[in-house]
Amino acid sequence: MGLKTTAFDRAAALDWSIADLAKRSGLSIATLYKLRDGTRQPGQQAIEGLLRAFPNLTYRDLFVPSNSTAVHQPDLDVQQAEEVVAA
Repeated sequence: MGLKTTAFDRAAALDWSIADLAKRSGLSIATLYKLRDGTRQPGQQAIEGLLRAFPNLTYRDLFVPSNSTAVHQPDLDVQQAEEVVAA
């Protein structure tokens, strides 16, 4: 099962470019394009970075399973992700 992110729609709603999202997340523009295009799945670094870019949102706000309604258990769980953002 894959995982996709709503970060790109949220960034667009804030009128952020992909460069803005890269700066806020600490991820490279190339990584963001791969995430957006689905050629790369978000790993721990991407999850942490996107949560940093959107500090008022939770993991569940930003990430959804791509092929299922079941809850996906990534390497980084919700509590760990929220602790990273709070640090």
